[in-house]
Amino acid sequence: MSKSRILLAALVAAGCGGGTNVVIDHDRQATFAGRETYTWVFVNEENRALYGAPSQASQDRIIEAMDSALTAMGYRKVTPPTEPDLLVGFAVTREDKVDVQHMYTDYNLGYVTGQTNVREFQEGTLIIFFGDPNTQEVIWQGSGTEAFQNPSQETINRRIGQIVKNVLKKFPPDQ
Repeated sequence: MSKSRILLAALVAAGCGGGTNVVIDHDRQATFAGRETYTWVFVNEENRALYGAPSQASQDRIIEAMDSALTAMGYRKVTPPTEPDLLVGFAVTREDKVDVQHMYTDYNLGYVTGQTNVREFQEGTLIIFFGDPNTQEVIWQGSGTEAFQNPSQETINRRIGQIVKNVLKKFPPDQ
């Protein structure tokens, strides 16, 4: 299976997010003990618009946050020709959402008064996956979903780091 198929499998998980959840799944047959090195795989060009980071700067922040977290966990990034123990990648999805809330405030003389509040926001999901370089199969994936409403760049940077940290708290799985 090619690296792009690993990405496709990870992208299927994109629809699984909701709220600010962290959702994890892994291959119960895969072994994680003894895996110490990783290398990056990226969304291919044809899927970049749908599943890539919204900008090169965002992609760089995600990679930096993941490299930092993985290094702190004892993993080491390698580049060819060194063979990695894990393939690491991510995908990003974004969806525009609308939240409508009706609040009824008064019931005087049979009349009802109320207010409707409408909030538009964007929900973003970061899907992180680890693949086996020998089988080219995804062996672990996790997603973190956050809602954003006109965030500052500082807020985005902080949230990227927090999502990565929260998702990777559950890697590797207990065996």
